[in-house]
Formats: sequence, structure tokens, C-alpha cells
Amino acid sequence: MSSPLPLVRREDTAGAVILTILEPRLLDEAKIQAISEQLQRVADQVGGKELILSMVDVEYLSSHMVAKLLAIQQRLQASGGKMVLSNVKPRIFATLRTANLDKVFDVRPYQEPDRTRKRGGDHNDSGATMPLG
Repeated sequence: MSSPLPLVRREDTAGAVILTILEPRLLDEAKIQAISEQLQRVADQVGGKELILSMVDVEYLSSHMVAKLLAIQQRLQASGGKMVLSNVKPRIFATLRTANLDKVFDVRPYQEPDRTRKRGGDHNDSGATMPLG
């Protein structure tokens, strides 16, 4: 029997914990419950740090998942922490804005990766690579 694929990836930085949700469709009750339990465990550990929830892979978000995120945010705020929803895709961002949840959450819209940078150099207007330095 194979183990289930992870639903969340964690990265610790000096001032924040970054959690990336790896599931694109947050509609299934079992997945929502598993993800919210993982998020809650981390939220309980971060204390006054910032919890950045990267939603770069999320395409669909159910209202039930939003309710779970609200509960986690309230718990974080009570302990002096903060939650940021980052890399939120336009469709989800628009839905959150329509529901005025962009005033409740710190929501940062999806940003396309900067493809103009290359390792070891930077592009000028001609497209040629210039050394960084």
C-alpha cells in the first residue's frame, strides 16, 4: 500500500514559516480536513511568527476551506502571529475580494515567475546576458 502524497510543503525562514498547498482543488472534504489539520499544527508552533500560505498551485477553493483558514487566522492572531495568503490566483483573489475577505486576510495576488533573469547574469534590453555585480 503506497503512502498518500503530501498536501502541504513546509519551509522555515528566519521570520516566517512558508506552507505551500500542493493540492490544486480544495473541494474534497477529506483533503480539506487533512490540510486544515496540518495548517493548524503549524499555526500552533509558529507563535508570533508570520505564517505565509502559498496558494500558487491552488485553482479552486471551497467556502469550507475558507472557513478553516479564518479559524486558523484567528488562532494565530490570538497568539500574536499573522497569516498571509500569497500567490493567490486571479479567480480566487476575485472571489475573496467580492466577499470582502481581502479585508480580513492579508491576500497577495499571484505573481508570474520572473523569466527575464538567468543564473549568473541579468538581461539588458537587447536580450544579451550581462554579469551581475
